[in-house]
Amino acid sequence: MLEQTNSLKLSIPDGQWKYLDHQGSGGNRYNRTHLNPYALQDTDPQAPGQLYNLETDPGETTNLYSSHPEIVKRMKAQLEKFNGSGRSAPVRH
Repeated sequence: MLEQTNSLKLSIPDGQWKYLDHQGSGGNRYNRTHLNPYALQDTDPQAPGQLYNLETDPGETTNLYSSHPEIVKRMKAQLEKFNGSGRSAPVRH
């Protein structure tokens, strides 16, 4: 199942993993005074996307994109397949 952020960016969860095909927050404007205290440091600022292990990091604080390229490749392919088919979830037979 695909998920969409406030800024219309896409992400996909798969078991313990969540892949986001973009940098940044996906639409939150943490530079605003009242949101600034909630901004998290980017732990992989050179990565073109984000990968989180939701079992060990449910708050999505540590981007694992660069340390798990095989998972990124698999999940990016899933996201592109679902997005290209016009469906947000796989067809069930």
